[in-house]
Amino acid sequence: MRKISTIHTGALKTTVFYNRIEDMIASNPSVWGLPYYGNISEAELYGIEVEAAYDAEWMFANLAYAMTIGTNLVTGTPLSTVPQSRLVATLGGRYPEWMLEYGARLTLAEAGEYIIGPADGSAEDFATLDLFATWKPDYGPLAGTEIGLGIDNLFDADYRENLALDRSLGRTFKISVAHQFDY
Repeated sequence: MRKISTIHTGALKTTVFYNRIEDMIASNPSVWGLPYYGNISEAELYGIEVEAAYDAEWMFANLAYAMTIGTNLVTGTPLSTVPQSRLVATLGGRYPEWMLEYGARLTLAEAGEYIIGPADGSAEDFATLDLFATWKPDYGPLAGTEIGLGIDNLFDADYRENLALDRSLGRTFKISVAHQFDY
């Protein structure tokens, strides 16, 4: 039987940024719906990113928020080349005796008025739920092997993120097997 530690850790990280840019090259939508590049003589980008995490022997949680706003200072119009604001929350658990980690990740994204999509219409608000599990034995014949299972976009949401030319993939099933060899 494995020994379980009782260490609990927490972390908080915040980043605030402001950039004023001259001669910015950016992708812009064309009249045919295909992206092309143009020069923006003066622009500003600013935003905030906040991340919080908690980790214990039986569970873990992460929360992250990111917002970026961009403006063409010559025309006063929003930039189409900034990602949409999003909140990502992850909650998971561990079963140490079985070397198993599992959890769920919720992503909420807001298009906002400043988003102008380059192709298939404007970006839109969306919510997705992903489930995941990883088994990583540390002894026996499978030591060093990691098997991962996951379902992304569990409820099959149909959306298009800003900066993406295509719509979402829909519900996606994932299986991965990795092995680390010791030399």
